[in-house]
Amino acid sequence: MTAAGSGTPTISRWSAAGSWLGPWQRAAGYAVLLAGAGTAGLVFGLWNGERPERVAGTAASPGTDPGALTAWGLPAVRLAVVVAVVGTVGMLVGALLLPREDGRLGAAALRCLRSAAWAAVAWAAVVPALLVFSWSEFTRLPVTQATVAQIFGEPKPYADALPYLYATGLALVIAAAAAITRKASGVIVVLVLAGYNLLPITTLGRQMDGRIIGTVVTVHVLAFAVWVGSLAALLVHARRSPALLAVAVPRFNRLALVCFAVVAVFGVIAAWISLGSVAEARGSHFGMLVFYKAEALVALGVFAWWHRRRIIPDLRRERGNRPFVRFAAIEIAVMVATIGLGIALSSTAAPAAPEPTRPIDSSTTYPPVVAPPPADPVGPAGTPVNLG
Repeated sequence: MTAAGSGTPTISRWSAAGSWLGPWQRAAGYAVLLAGAGTAGLVFGLWNGERPERVAGTAASPGTDPGALTAWGLPAVRLAVVVAVVGTVGMLVGALLLPREDGRLGAAALRCLRSAAWAAVAWAAVVPALLVFSWSEFTRLPVTQATVAQIFGEPKPYADALPYLYATGLALVIAAAAAITRKASGVIVVLVLAGYNLLPITTLGRQMDGRIIGTVVTVHVLAFAVWVGSLAALLVHARRSPALLAVAVPRFNRLALVCFAVVAVFGVIAAWISLGSVAEARGSHFGMLVFYKAEALVALGVFAWWHRRRIIPDLRRERGNRPFVRFAAIEIAVMVATIGLGIALSSTAAPAAPEPTRPIDSSTTYPPVVAPPPADPVGPAGTPVNLG
């Protein structure tokens, strides 16, 4: 079909990978797609089980309830934080995967760094909300009652408050560093800082205490962030250049294979520690979510196999980048939905988790302390006692 009197195909205005859209419109479209996928995974995981009354590490008290806003808001905020982490880490890794230009980071890599900086700003903006919702879940008080004095004040400030604040500050440092760095060595340093700043998210408020489960979850989340985020970086910043994709996608494919193995191995270890026995895998909602997440991981493995078998040869033969764009978009949507499912899993009581320690209320647990009566200054025989 052509425009009247012009001879120019009318459809060309709407092709070229959405060239009629502005950058902010495309970014908004990506955000809506990812938010929908993540929310779908999160709601599916939470809706199919009991209401998440007790999230990891809570200290429940009889007769108190933080309310539905905390019960559903805390997983949603955690999802937002993890997506920001994935964006930050992945864009940094994507800058390293893209080929250099005269020994320096190219234009696409610099765009990845700018995106990493914005993702880190989002990271810093969401962590305070995570602090407030975590305080509400721990104290069993509605989130609307949160005040600075209650979270940080004496005599008992919230123990995780300062680590969350440190994570907020370090996220801002990461954002500034990603915005100004221009060398691969600087990107590696920023990437190390981002991995370190992941610790408050993966270690605070866990159902299972101890260094082993904290380390396992940290490695599991970091490998998944590298995998998902670097693919998103190539899709957003290199999809228009078949030459860049021909170099970067094979590098990503090798990295994705390593990340897939790490995510699978450490995910199995974390699930085994949390389940405690094979019987719990079938007889609990937590075990059911583990199976769902394993199925999603298998699906992502099929995507990786398809990339290696079909997409990479087409890119090397310069047959176009549309197959990569199409399958990468679907794969990222599945990945983000898997992240939402993982957040639902972390918001579900693990069978092997110890019962939470309930706060002690001395007014109900112990009888009131009554001061003894003052000593009588008169002796037993009625003789005055010399007190001097």
